[in-house]
Amino acid sequence: MEFRQWNSGNSDIKVNMFGAIVDTFGGGTDTTSATLTWPFSLWLNILIYRTSVEKKLNSQKLLKPVS
Repeated sequence: MEFRQWNSGNSDIKVNMFGAIVDTFGGGTDTTSATLTWPFSLWLNILIYRTSVEKKLNSQKLLKPVS
């Protein structure tokens, strides 16, 4: 997957980081599918992370002794 570099400077880094994020989430070769895929994958990962954190918090609450 290739991204156009608009100008030299910080935007190149942002474009490259975006490409890396898309590659990480398996965005495919088409730019539109990649653009649609990575926010969904990001949302899915956040959802999974939140549920795992909530499970940890709930298990800690259950283990606390009742005063």
